[in-house]
Amino acid sequence: MDNFLDTCIIINNFNEKSKFYQQSKKFIQSENNFIISEFQKIREIPYLFFRLKLRSKIIISKALIPNKNLPEIKRLNPRDKQEIKEVLSEYALGLKSTKELFEMKQNVFFLEKKLNDFIQNRIKRFVTPIRIINRLLVKTIESFNKNRQDSMIIASAIEEHQKSNLILITTDKKDWKQEYITKSCKDAFYKKIPEVRFL
Repeated sequence: MDNFLDTCIIINNFNEKSKFYQQSKKFIQSENNFIISEFQKIREIPYLFFRLKLRSKIIISKALIPNKNLPEIKRLNPRDKQEIKEVLSEYALGLKSTKELFEMKQNVFFLEKKLNDFIQNRIKRFVTPIRIINRLLVKTIESFNKNRQDSMIIASAIEEHQKSNLILITTDKKDWKQEYITKSCKDAFYKKIPEVRFL
């Protein structure tokens, strides 16, 4: 039985500030046979760090030169923009120092290195080439959770589960609900339904 990891499990394993840090770390230390999708490796994780790096760059630039025009902010999603506003508000109120902003930027690079090392050394295999992901299945899952990226990842796991037995490991009780996955499998005529395990 292989453990198919949601990306949040890997990130939580290295993020001591996460409320799921202890559960994720304990699980990673006690288990093996980890797999992730090709979509996570090639698309989701690189895009995540693109966003985190750009967010840090914008925060520091705006903190040092408040009126500086940064058109690249348009490349970030609404949640990223909100987090930028919150950090800059804390900085303006003296709740965060310039040193802390640069530490935040440095921590992104540290996290990226740890995550890449984990993928290289602990991931057994990368499943379901992006080109063969069933787009109808993706749309079915997305009709429930409204999350395109998670739908691509879950669809990859369902495809692989038809050939081998997987357990889907996550802390996301919003977008990875067992009922969504079960209904999506039935609607798209998949016989084998993977179990979702929440840490």
